[in-house]
This record gives sequence, structure tokens and C-alpha cells, in this order.
Amino acid sequence: EAGRTRPAVPKDGDAAHTFPKLAAITASAGESRVMYRLVQRLAAQQSYSAAIADVVQEISTLIPATAVAFYSPIEGGSELEATHVAGGHVDWLKGRRARVGERIIGWSASSGRSVLNADAHGEFGELARSVTSPLKSCLTVPVTVGPERLGVLAAFASTEVTFGTEDQRLVEAVFRHISPILDRLWPKTARLEIDAPTSH
Repeated sequence: EAGRTRPAVPKDGDAAHTFPKLAAITASAGESRVMYRLVQRLAAQQSYSAAIADVVQEISTLIPATAVAFYSPIEGGSELEATHVAGGHVDWLKGRRARVGERIIGWSASSGRSVLNADAHGEFGELARSVTSPLKSCLTVPVTVGPERLGVLAAFASTEVTFGTEDQRLVEAVFRHISPILDRLWPKTARLEIDAPTSH
């Protein structure tokens, strides 16, 4: 009829924008499958180290990371060491250390906050540019069980501003979901209480 405005027809690829609830349901279903698969793998684990290796490997397939590393507390909790690495640069990353409260990973550990798309140069200095595919961006997620610090999950990418808020949310959701399993497997003698968060 004259005077009436015809509704806009969504273009191809606009479904997520036009139907946000449908997009959310799809993402939620995919996330649930990931959680179920990971929980199934971890349920049979009797080793905390092997469980962390499974988690790091799984996360490396979920987000656009060049490398994913789990930094575990050492030296009485004053430092963190990359004990589990998946993806690229495994030999280069494994064993690297960060002091709690310093740089990106150390600050994430001490503050209990995630960091999205930080400059990897801020963590490794010029070393970040020395590898074959220079590391440019970093996502960190502190991993805790109650008042205790398990470590920090750090994902690195060879492009700038690689990670989105959805990547951060997904990694945080994974650890929230599996925290009871990690709590069961984590050696009691290795437990360290978290210091009070510092402002930044």
C-alpha cells in the first residue's frame, strides 16, 4: 500500500546482526559441545599436569592464537613459568618466566584480571620480534579456584588486535566450568593463596 515502508531484507551474512538471539543460541550450543568434550577428557584424568595440557590444547583450537601457554606458580609463588604450551613457538615459550606483579602476565596474576589484546612486546620486549612469526598481541586470563591461584592462561598472536571479547569470555567460561575438576587434581602442597588484588 502507498505510504507504507517495506521492511528491509537482511543481506547474506547479516543473520547474527538481524537475529542476535539466534546467534547467541548457536554460540551457546557450540560452547556447550566444547565444554562437554573437555569435561569428558578431564574426568578420566588422574594427573593435574595432564589435565592442564588437555585444556591448553583445547583452547588453542578455539581462539585465533598462534600459541597458547599456561603459566604455573614457582619459587613459592613469586614467579610464574610457562609449563604447558600448544600451537607454535613451543620450544621458545616453554620455560619462560614472569614475575608476579610485573609486565602483562605477572600483573594479570596479581590483579586477578584478564588482559585483552595487550602488546606482546610489553611481555617479552625485543624477544617478541625475534621469532619466525613475531608475537604482537596477547590475551591473558588468570586461573583461580576459590582464594587460590593456579596460574595464568596466556594466548599470543602474530597479528595486532587479534582477540575479541568473545575469545576472552570463552576462555574464562572454560575455566569456570572445569574448576571443580582442577581443584580435585591440583596437588594440595602446590597451593598458594592469592594476594589482595592491586589497582592498576
